[in-house]
Amino acid sequence: MNDLVELTQKLVQAPSIEGQSINAARVLYDYLDENGLNPTLNEYKDGEANVYCDLGPKNTKTMLISGHLDTVPIGNRDDWTHDPFSGKILDGLLWGRGSVDMKGGTATLAAVMTDLLKQEDDLQQRVFLAATAEEETGLQGAHVYVQDGHLKDLSHVIIAEPTDLAPKIREKGIMWFRIHAKGKQSHASRPDLGHNAIAGLAAILPKLTASLPELETPDLGRTSLNFGVISGGTAANVVPQEAELICDSRSTPGVDNADVLEGIARVVEEESGDVKFSMEVLENVPSILSPNDDFANLLNENTAAITGKTATLEGVHYATDGAIFMEAVNHAVPVVIYGPGSTELLHQTNERLEVNQLDIARKVYLKSILQTIGS
Repeated sequence: MNDLVELTQKLVQAPSIEGQSINAARVLYDYLDENGLNPTLNEYKDGEANVYCDLGPKNTKTMLISGHLDTVPIGNRDDWTHDPFSGKILDGLLWGRGSVDMKGGTATLAAVMTDLLKQEDDLQQRVFLAATAEEETGLQGAHVYVQDGHLKDLSHVIIAEPTDLAPKIREKGIMWFRIHAKGKQSHASRPDLGHNAIAGLAAILPKLTASLPELETPDLGRTSLNFGVISGGTAANVVPQEAELICDSRSTPGVDNADVLEGIARVVEEESGDVKFSMEVLENVPSILSPNDDFANLLNENTAAITGKTATLEGVHYATDGAIFMEAVNHAVPVVIYGPGSTELLHQTNERLEVNQLDIARKVYLKSILQTIGS
């Protein structure tokens, strides 16, 4: 077993759901430290930690390579064929929560740093590995990197999210918002004396969807809206006075998040009759559209040289830490989302990774980086 596969297993075996990313961070730190990379572990809040290290000449442009350490919860453990924290390898598949999303990708970047260390004198730019916490709960670890001033003078951004080894050059933006409805309580037998907050919310759902921009792309479709959480009421025999809706909207590249939120706010304002509505934005991260595809094409060529498969440069529906990094540099540098693992297994029970994709990704990253910023 090679060092990359072993590191991926150890990361999967370190539970890192919300509040526990420190477990995986310590595993990654130890690997980087043992390989002479002088990493830093930043536990910026209790249980949550980023890990980073860098190579190459200082006071130059920086190529940022990044992956996150946290995962979503496992769900019902009994639904898993193999223990979700086993890291078991069977028939060429590595099983466990985070194997695809995205401990395999993060481990691959760490292994590439050990490879680059042996050729550090050939690097014409700095390479900065940023392993983040809290990506799954609002991209918080990425915000910490930006706030700490680590990401200046970027030349390229690589996000190792799972893409089945097909480079992606754009992603949807993300907006989370809460809509609160306040009506009037009454006895259920006299609904005429009250104003039902839940019914009020239900009535505006189709209007919220209709407010979305119509721009559509072949690969990512239109801007979407998911009604994720709805709550309210106190008892079956009481007309509810309070209700709340939490939504997730994903904006297609080319759509301004401000336009989406403005349309939602307009519905909320216009519908404030007997039931009064208010809105709070919880998360607002713009979409990504790489300014050019040169580096993505290079990754594509180097992947095809190994696999024989050439991918069409498209986008991903999910959000990544890249949105935070790109926003910090005004979307002015090329970004590629590329990593091992199938997107169809994101957040799924029985998450599993094709082991052979780890070594392919490692070779492709290394060759592409050296071709781009090597001597």
